[in-house]
Amino acid sequence: MAQKVVMPKLAMGMSTGTVTSWKFAEGQFVEKGQILLVIETEKVSYEIEALKSGYLHIVIPEGETVPVMTIIAYLAANEEELAGMAGTSGGSAPAPESKTAAAAEPPPQIQEEAAPASQGDRVIASPLAKKLAKINDIDLKQVSGTGPHGRIVKDDVMAAVETRKAAPAAEAAPVAAPPAEAPALEGRPRVKAVVPVRGMRKAIADSMMKSLREAAQLSFTIEVDATELVRLRQSLVAKEKKLGIRVSYTDILALVFVRAIKNVPIVNASLIGEEILVWDEINLGIAIATEINEYECGLLVPVVKNAGCKSLLEISREIKELTGKAREGTLSLEDMQGGTVTLSSAAFVKLSGSSPILNPGQALLIQPGPITDKPVAKDGEVVVRPILTISFTFDHRIADGIPLGKFAKYVTDFLEDPELLL
Repeated sequence: MAQKVVMPKLAMGMSTGTVTSWKFAEGQFVEKGQILLVIETEKVSYEIEALKSGYLHIVIPEGETVPVMTIIAYLAANEEELAGMAGTSGGSAPAPESKTAAAAEPPPQIQEEAAPASQGDRVIASPLAKKLAKINDIDLKQVSGTGPHGRIVKDDVMAAVETRKAAPAAEAAPVAAPPAEAPALEGRPRVKAVVPVRGMRKAIADSMMKSLREAAQLSFTIEVDATELVRLRQSLVAKEKKLGIRVSYTDILALVFVRAIKNVPIVNASLIGEEILVWDEINLGIAIATEINEYECGLLVPVVKNAGCKSLLEISREIKELTGKAREGTLSLEDMQGGTVTLSSAAFVKLSGSSPILNPGQALLIQPGPITDKPVAKDGEVVVRPILTISFTFDHRIADGIPLGKFAKYVTDFLEDPELLL
């Protein structure tokens, strides 16, 4: 009996998942324990193993997002069972072919389809081979047939699929360049590349649009004299061996923001229904940018749980651990869930201010920029100081100017006089 393959529910908050890629083609035999497909949810990818051996019948194609527990494929016990799935919703399985069936076909002079595989522009292939070639986007003109009289059969197509997977080009990022002769679109410039909106990019797009639709977002920017922040960080770097860790500016800023949040708890809240829920724990999301290819970037936001109860060194270690996982692609759903506020650094680009978009359901996002030397007035004189620009976006439905002004004041005081953190 065929084994159902369903979209798994990997965490309590998971409601949908996206089929990122199938590791086997339609009709291929899969051994129990082999990686069958990759799914993505909440910007995290997971490899799913086959729980049973069988012939794969794909119901949900790559790029589709479906609710958890939806049937996405079947693993048929044999080719006869695979053939019986031809009418299964979401796709059709091609009828299997066997050596017996191939031997029973009429000779070439009676059945035109059994003629040699190359006859001008015609390609002679079995019905199953044609169907598999169409499903897997294989050009039959490029396939050599091993069947009677050079006829292309199922094994030839599957061999072509495996060859394509092994080719270096198959390892390239999924950015499809248009044909060289692609025409310009009604006076527009010629298309250079087509970037599919799927996977992580689709998750980010949907999340940002949801945030803008549902929250009354307002942004403002402050400038802070970072002289003491720079001095503190230099002191901590000098003690790296003693501390056992190299503390970054992001680590110090995370501690500063958490301490400020503890003094203005309304910014650590969510509006749910007709109630503002102020959270007891400060779960600080750390936005981490990832580069996929020339055209695509991603954004992952793992969470430092209960950051309000952690020291600078504990926060530093956890941020480094989460960053490492993000770079390696090993973040779990647990790592990504439960955030109440977000820290999103823009230190890689010189910004005088920005308007970052809130993570859905959160009331505050903080985005520090780089530290740059600027002329400022100090005690009646113009002096050069390292200045840190920080942008804040908040949900105006939850907090007004007074608490946000207090929050910004705490941030400024802590940065300009770090001893206040003690």
